[in-house]
Amino acid sequence: MPFPTLETPQDLDLPLVATAEEDPASLPPWGVLLELVSNFFQKLYAHLPIIHKGRFMHALERDGINGSSQALLYAICAISAKTHTDPDVRERGYHWYEAAKKLVSESIAGKIKVIESLQAAVLIVQQSSEMMEFCTPWQLLGLAWRKAVLTGCARLDGKARVLPKDLGVLETDSWIEKEECRRTLWTLFIFDRCLCTSDLPRAIDNRHILVNLPMSEDEFQADHEPLDLNSIGFAVNVDDLCSKLQRQTLKRKRTVHQYLIAAHHLLGRVGEELYQPDFDYTKDKETLQAFTSKLVKLRLTIPRHATELSAADPRDFSMVVWLNAVMSSVALLLHHRPLLEGETDDRPGDHFENWPHCVAAARSLVNCIRDMCRTSLDFVNNSFLLPLVFVCARVLLIENCIPFGPYRDPTYKSSVKDDLEILSFALRHFREGLGKLGRKYYNGFIYFSRFNEEQCWAAKRGVLLDMLRPCDYWPDYSDEEEVCIS
Repeated sequence: MPFPTLETPQDLDLPLVATAEEDPASLPPWGVLLELVSNFFQKLYAHLPIIHKGRFMHALERDGINGSSQALLYAICAISAKTHTDPDVRERGYHWYEAAKKLVSESIAGKIKVIESLQAAVLIVQQSSEMMEFCTPWQLLGLAWRKAVLTGCARLDGKARVLPKDLGVLETDSWIEKEECRRTLWTLFIFDRCLCTSDLPRAIDNRHILVNLPMSEDEFQADHEPLDLNSIGFAVNVDDLCSKLQRQTLKRKRTVHQYLIAAHHLLGRVGEELYQPDFDYTKDKETLQAFTSKLVKLRLTIPRHATELSAADPRDFSMVVWLNAVMSSVALLLHHRPLLEGETDDRPGDHFENWPHCVAAARSLVNCIRDMCRTSLDFVNNSFLLPLVFVCARVLLIENCIPFGPYRDPTYKSSVKDDLEILSFALRHFREGLGKLGRKYYNGFIYFSRFNEEQCWAAKRGVLLDMLRPCDYWPDYSDEEEVCIS
């Protein structure tokens, strides 16, 4: 669909934008606003695919800044400011962020522009995470999902319940708005399920989701409704969801985005189970085995174009890396088991038998990142990806310090060190691309890289969650500090 190059409307009697001299929190001049919108679609859209570009751009062309909700415009300016070449624009990003937070809260409480309110909430959840204002994304996630439930968005593709109209309803019945709604809710779902890497309770109850998986990007960005959607409905049971995906895969090429949602669903289910207060690694072995079987089934369901860059569409490369990271993290949650009473090198048990699977999962992700870096570093703008990469790096730091018994030869240790160097460079780019959040995790990587053998043994004998619990005590290293990989 051809998108117009927008210029300042000449015939519209619209208040365009105030100047920075009047208020640093006002929207930027029209030309800068369009540059920020363009940067969003070019550099950030890949992991936040929630807005139909044609609809959004044509609305701006027709109505100026009134073509979108103020909350969404401010949110786009806030999240895109870091991508602009002008340092003054980058500096104003914080003012736009503060204004967007207030506008998002007001719009969620209102009755109009429901979808754009939820889209703005998604962008602010992402931005506030990068700024490490963790209270904001967790609270806003809950508010946004509650709004989705009250307006019927969470049951978009199911039997709708009768709801009071003064709570707000969808403005139109267009296919574009419905698909934007699906994609926005699934992005909120993904963020919610990523919280299991930090042992936070989930806000979204998946038993009440009646929303189909999103269509392909080409179908979504078209200017006409696809004739044959072959939509896939969500299923709470992971095996049922895999079966639905498998049946549809035989008919047409499924998208990486759909498999990414399925992988996050499994990640959330595993996290919910493992972090139960009464979960026991000895008594609940059958539960772990059942989830391992689900992981195997999901892996076998996913086709090569969603997991191998050599078979993927180049436009999907960053999502392929993301999908591999989620699958590796699920494997780590299932296989990083504590040392149980009676287990030793001479009498190995679950801990020793499962550790090689942790190392294999982490190294698999490194290979995917290595391939991605041949062409671009687009994945480093994805804050969802960062903690998943970090836990894999943590496993390899342990393996580098105290390699598993059968693999102590110099060649193996050299290859593990090479993998750690790849992750070190990747985390350094995350630090530059994701602000305070990127710096926090890079500090954690430096901190753990300096562990001695005794500390690594203690970490290896614990559980995966123990890797993130001490994050409040990670030092804030200077930019000149080096990672110690010996």
